Amino acid sequence: MGGDESGFFDTRRATDCLGLSHRTLDGYSVSGEEPAFHRFGNWVRNRRLDLDAWAAQRRAAAEADRQGAMRSKRTGRLRVTVRGRCC
Repeated sequence: MGGDESGFFDTRRATDCLGLSHRTLDGYSVSGEEPAFHRFGNWVRNRRLDLDAWAAQRRAAAEADRQGAMRSKRTGRLRVTVRGRCC
């Protein structure tokens, strides 16, 4: 990708990079789970490295889900079941 790796992406380009819709990324923003971003006046920009790191964290969370953890439907946070009880 050349210069894109360290450059800044606008929201449209960030969503294209992640394969998400604008609404999905907005949803993560509302819940406080959005990728790291930079604010320049009224402009919000994401770096490619930050998008990649955020996506990798989401993958790690998905892996944990498959290994016995569950996500709360209400909060989206991981819950771990110990002896049939959620902690």
